[in-house]
Amino acid sequence: MNDCTVDSLNRDCSTRSKSSLVKPCGISVVVPVFDCNAFLFACLGTIFEQTRPPREVFFVDDSSSDNSLTTLRNLEQKYSETVSVVALPENQGPSHARNRGMERARGEWIAFLDADDLWEPDHLESLLERAAETGASVVYSGLIVRDAITGRQLGESDLHEHTDIPEALYRTSFIMPSQAMMRRSLLERGARFDERIRHGEDADFWIQLAEAGAEFSCTHRKTCIYQKRGKTPSQDSEKIATAAAYRYAKYRKYDRLSSRELMRQAARQRWIAARLSWRRDPLRALRHLVCVVTGKHDFL
Repeated sequence: MNDCTVDSLNRDCSTRSKSSLVKPCGISVVVPVFDCNAFLFACLGTIFEQTRPPREVFFVDDSSSDNSLTTLRNLEQKYSETVSVVALPENQGPSHARNRGMERARGEWIAFLDADDLWEPDHLESLLERAAETGASVVYSGLIVRDAITGRQLGESDLHEHTDIPEALYRTSFIMPSQAMMRRSLLERGARFDERIRHGEDADFWIQLAEAGAEFSCTHRKTCIYQKRGKTPSQDSEKIATAAAYRYAKYRKYDRLSSRELMRQAARQRWIAARLSWRRDPLRALRHLVCVVTGKHDFL
């Protein structure tokens, strides 16, 4: 074990000893991990620094190719009273990883944190306070966007209450998983991330929760830090358009919006995806066009 790793473990232990003076709250934290070894100590540190520390933390390793699993096993051994590691045999994407973590959760609430994101120390406390004030079953914070390498702030989102949930979510996800916390009881209504989706799976999940009767509320506080590192899958415009088309078609039978309008929007997103992929992958572009003609949007 190198000196940097030892130092990081010692800092985590010191932080943990302080937060352990506060009684853990009824929150289970689910962290999907894929090739994020460089961020894992900071991730665990941001959890241990919470003014309302969680009951348990599940790191779900999605068959990482770096040393993430080794690091996680060391952390699990050191903090066995809080940290559990789920090692998946093959990479199946963040939806699958989050679902496996949620299924093991025992807390009243489930909070999500991507392994390369961070929380301000009062993040969980502010979510709990907002839930108590509003009775909402899904609560989420505002967002700060930061460069993962330089630490430079790139932007922020000061979200207001959205009265058009889930309608606005058909177009784009304005709630990242690391911002949000949901009641575990929603799992009993069949709530799961769609494991077919690797891009925009969060927007799909929030729509699913809204259609299951969940009420959403924002804390109006920017306590989540999204760390942008290079070009992530969520920044691929063709993939975003493809996921949006799938989403419009998938929920076309719900009553909140016109089925005809949803299918029109699905076709529009397919045209966009076809145009964006034409030069890079003509066959993929043709498959998008087939979706437009047939009205079947299962292709991802």
